[in-house]
Parts: sequence; structure tokens; C-alpha cells
Amino acid sequence: MLLPIAVAWPLGASGVKSSDSLVFTAPLRIRYYTRASSFHVEFAWRYESFKTARPDEEFVLEFSPDANFQKIVMREFLIGGNSMSVPVSAPQSLYYRLRDKSGNYSAIKRLEVVSPTAPEILSVDRGSNASVKLQLAPPGVYVKHQIQIATNPEFSNPVFDRHSTVPQVFAELKPGRYFVRARNVIEIDHALSDWGRPRMIAVPPNP
Repeated sequence: MLLPIAVAWPLGASGVKSSDSLVFTAPLRIRYYTRASSFHVEFAWRYESFKTARPDEEFVLEFSPDANFQKIVMREFLIGGNSMSVPVSAPQSLYYRLRDKSGNYSAIKRLEVVSPTAPEILSVDRGSNASVKLQLAPPGVYVKHQIQIATNPEFSNPVFDRHSTVPQVFAELKPGRYFVRARNVIEIDHALSDWGRPRMIAVPPNP
């Protein structure tokens, strides 16, 4: 439930702010990838002292585009429990924090939900014996490249189709004209980028 309103909670039972901080155990990453308009992110937490939350404890998870939380764009409420799944609009970069009714706070964390971008083929070098080296922009964390080489620009029946976690890829090709393209694959989020701009490779006959 999204409530863009101010929330005023009293301090702890003793009349002073409690010092038992809240600690996020999820999400474990800053960046998530999706081509959809939103992405469900799992949030989970515990108390620093490992105490068990009361069944009637109220938590509020707040989101802001700035680390100072001058503008809160989303709030999610939970009574009891220690986790929730939140749909986050994409693409978006946000900061988030958690607090309870007793005045306990978490540290401020950052979250990015972005659309995967296509990789760029930086260079194509032909070595001896029709060996071709492709140099791509380095893949990021949780990201790998899918490279296809075909004899036609439609890439039907590619002669080379490989995934790589490194920016350099080698292929052995027979003499002829080829087309090469690449895209990013983020398996952990089940996300694919668009294919990048294809390039042509000409492999001359062996001398």
C-alpha cells in the first residue's frame, strides 16, 4: 500500500528513542535489471540485537530519490513479520530506509532498477588461420555477453553462439563474409538487453 503522507510515531515506551538498530538482510545487491515497467524487490531485516519483533510491531519502509530523504516518494507498511516484496518502477534510482514504531532505524541504502543496455563491439581483429578476436566493452557484475556470428544479417542459423564473462572472445571461421552481434545477459534477474549494432567480418581465403 502506497501512502504519500507524513507518519508521526511516538518514541519508545521509555520516552526516548530506542538504540536497537534495524539491519537489512535483503536485498543483497544495489542494482537490478529488468525490461519491464516494474520489478519486485525482496526486502528483509532483523534487529541488530537479534531480538524477535513483537507480533504487533509496525514497520515502515521509505523510499526517496535523495539520500537526505527530503522527498519521500513511496512508503510501504507492515505489521509484524520481517520481510516484504515491493514493486519498484523501472528505470529508477532510489534510497531506502526502515524504521519501526519504537524509533529504531536502519542505515540508508541505495537501490537501482535499470534496463540492461546492449554491449558495444569495440574492435574485430583477424589473426592467422581465420582466427577472429572480438573486443567488447567489459561486462559488469552479474552480466555476461552473448555473441552470435552468422553468414547473413538476419542471423538465422548462426555458426557461432557463445556466452562469455570476459571482454575478449575468439572464434575460428572459414573464409567468407560474416555478421557479428552481441547482447547482455543477466541470468540472475532473467533479463536480456537488445542486440547491439551488428558488424561485418570478412575472412579472406588462406594464402
